[in-house]
Amino acid sequence: DRMKRALLIGIDKYPRLNQLENRPDLQANVGRLVGVMGRRPGHLFHPAEGEGTGGILFGHGPVFGDFNFEQDRAAATLVLGMRLPTTLVPYDAAREVLLTESDLARLERRGGAAAWVAERARGWLDYWKADVGLPGFYPFDLLAGAYVIAADRFDCAEAEAWITRDLRLWGRLWGPWAVLVQPQGIRPAEPKVHGPVLYCERPAPELHRWLMTTLLE
Repeated sequence: DRMKRALLIGIDKYPRLNQLENRPDLQANVGRLVGVMGRRPGHLFHPAEGEGTGGILFGHGPVFGDFNFEQDRAAATLVLGMRLPTTLVPYDAAREVLLTESDLARLERRGGAAAWVAERARGWLDYWKADVGLPGFYPFDLLAGAYVIAADRFDCAEAEAWITRDLRLWGRLWGPWAVLVQPQGIRPAEPKVHGPVLYCERPAPELHRWLMTTLLE
């Protein structure tokens, strides 16, 4: 049997991706790619969206970018162009889960690896409380890991991902490059590459509880 591996796409550079592109025999060993990226056309990553208190933009907090894509657009383009089995766990999914001070305190009391994680998350929590204006943070990459071990806890849909300019943001002249996810059969203007994906923007309502239980084990 072929060895199946799930690859988590993070913010690092992948200098050997071009070798995978030219090796269909190796591509067949990839069970599924899981990426933390992608968004609907015209959508901004605005964590507070009017709910924040004390954020830097009149209480509404900063606007984020699709960081994993923007840090290495060439790598994302290469991966999507290979049309491997791919799942995207986007910003929208993370917005459904908020980790707060009380969650980190529970991890600290557990000790061991849980306390280690909580200690390193403190600075991130402080940033969200001070600059975003929310009482907790969205665990973006953690949800990708959750999908790898418990895919049934996400509501996913088949879609098409395109690397193209988002003309709904600032028009044709200034529209930023993005990984846009749309229903299959819809073709945006000026695409670079595209490929089929599973788009998992809705986690199960109990995902927060499941995450905490798993982290505390």
